[in-house]
Amino acid sequence: MGSLNQYKSMIWYGLILMGLFVAIIFEAQFFYGKVQSLTQTEHDLNSRIAVLEQRNNTLSSLSPTVIAASKQIATVLPAENSVLLVTSQVRTTAVANKVTIKTLTTSSITSETDPLAGSTQVGIIVEGQSNSVLDFLTSLTTQAPLIELGGVNFVTNPVTTVAQVTLNSYWAPFPTQLPAITESISALTPEETTLLTQLASYTSPVINSDTPDSSSSAIIVNTSPFSPVN
Repeated sequence: MGSLNQYKSMIWYGLILMGLFVAIIFEAQFFYGKVQSLTQTEHDLNSRIAVLEQRNNTLSSLSPTVIAASKQIATVLPAENSVLLVTSQVRTTAVANKVTIKTLTTSSITSETDPLAGSTQVGIIVEGQSNSVLDFLTSLTTQAPLIELGGVNFVTNPVTTVAQVTLNSYWAPFPTQLPAITESISALTPEETTLLTQLASYTSPVINSDTPDSSSSAIIVNTSPFSPVN
């Protein structure tokens, strides 16, 4: 009888030890999984920090000239129909170069693949001295929005030169998505920097922002509706 009780005690102790062993293994697996998860999280955070540092270093290395130039690109390469700006630039450039515009026609064409993109075509006939007409055409290629000379026909006589010119200008929407925060960015190449600086040097349209004199449009308020206004 005593030996039976002894065996029962040993079995109970064995079961308890086995349970503890199983619990230790379960806990060890749980903590091991936690450690792996934390390690992966730390790795992901370090990767993001490295990408952000790279982006910060790349953007910080841009010169003030490039930053200032990038702000003017929206005028040179517009996102919307630029027919009014192009027409304004043509008229302003003609006056500056002492050229007379005889006729001016405009038309806009929307892209078949992207309804938000398109082109503006301006047809003009101008008259002036030969040098003035040439200066006028040269100046148009450095105006903002970007203007392309599509075709030019000259008729010259001893007094003046008449030119029939076709101008093209284009617009397209800006990107609507920025690179993901996990993606690194590339620095501008020397060619891209040169092009950016060149486009930023184009002459922007003059927009009249003058406001009427507030004194000329002052409103008289009568605080007493039953008394005359002074």
